[in-house]
Amino acid sequence: MLGMFACAIDEPAQEETAMQEPQRTGPRTVREFARVHESMPEFTFAFTGYGYVYPLTPYCDWPSGFLSVTTIDISSEDGFHQHITLEPIGVSGYIDEFGDLNGDGYLDFWLVAGARVWLWCPQSGKFIENDTLREFAPFGFDWNTSLLSTGTSVVDDMGYHTRYSQSYHYRDGVLTLQRERRTRSSPACTDCRASEELIIEDFERRGNNLELQRKQRTFTPHACPQYDSSVEQTVEFYERMGNNMVLVRRYIQDSRVSRFSGDFDREIQELVNGQLITVQRTRTGQVVEDSRFWEYVEQSQLLDGELVVVFLRRIHRGDEHTLRDIFQQNNHGELFHASRERWHVDTDENGNHREELYGYTNFGGGLVLMTRIYNVIGEEGVGSLRRYERINGQMQLTEQQNSSSWRIIIE
Repeated sequence: MLGMFACAIDEPAQEETAMQEPQRTGPRTVREFARVHESMPEFTFAFTGYGYVYPLTPYCDWPSGFLSVTTIDISSEDGFHQHITLEPIGVSGYIDEFGDLNGDGYLDFWLVAGARVWLWCPQSGKFIENDTLREFAPFGFDWNTSLLSTGTSVVDDMGYHTRYSQSYHYRDGVLTLQRERRTRSSPACTDCRASEELIIEDFERRGNNLELQRKQRTFTPHACPQYDSSVEQTVEFYERMGNNMVLVRRYIQDSRVSRFSGDFDREIQELVNGQLITVQRTRTGQVVEDSRFWEYVEQSQLLDGELVVVFLRRIHRGDEHTLRDIFQQNNHGELFHASRERWHVDTDENGNHREELYGYTNFGGGLVLMTRIYNVIGEEGVGSLRRYERINGQMQLTEQQNSSSWRIIIE
């Protein structure tokens, strides 16, 4: 089967040493076994060369390093043999890769991510080195899509950095650009108050031309909050519709931070009937005052053309107690008090640390105590924990343990 291959390594024995300096090796051969075509026998690829390996250490029980390939011997059971001599090439790790680069159904191979490439030629019955593909090195190859991928980066006079990621495919024997992603970022922030912009554009081949299909733009007016307590970021998504690029989705994030409070809002807008409409909003806030702490999370969604709160969580922490309330939307579209957890901690008259947790759930329009956990920890760190749960309308003891340092924690 095309692409099936295995590997074997022949190399001189290395003495174990704790030194980290690389050592020169004698001749070293790596053999790969692969089938070039389903109609052909299995080939043996023997790559031989000299190089350096890092010796064995207590932390690494396999020699690693690089091999400078000097000869390649290719043979098969039916008597085929091809010998290739080349100038040494430094290679990290495994030295070769296989794949059908030109899409003709025959297996090809290359070294050092494309520094040297050989394609199988059915007419001559041997591997021919291809200089054109060397121009794309280093490249990657996807077995599933048969796409050859490479990339370049440039920085213009204004400091904008553009990275090109390109995917090629053979069409009618010609290597053709199929897809390209262009990522353009603004110059590095120098005064920490400049805005930042990131643009990602995806081009795909349509006929004989590359056309822009998708675009993403991320914009941060003030990238560094060193000077500003408020940071806003907008992410916009564009898609091709006919001959035009249309804004179909937008994320807006806004954070405001001060010494005693912090707020974070996120809004999602989507294209509905030709207009951008807010379909989801999340608001998070925190306030610290003396030893008290408040926190809330509010989520809203677009329902029947109106933005409606569907979830609300409130947390209040004091010196000795914590309250966590959750409100949710019911089947009638109304917000109701779904649950509450109340945690209380203090010290009893004997000096023992005492913790209590009460869990309430809404039944029939009101909160009902469903769980109670009572824990006492003495001076020796030995705890006594009791759990009560509502069963058949009555609070009953369901668990009792005596252990060390039990803790009830509300996240």
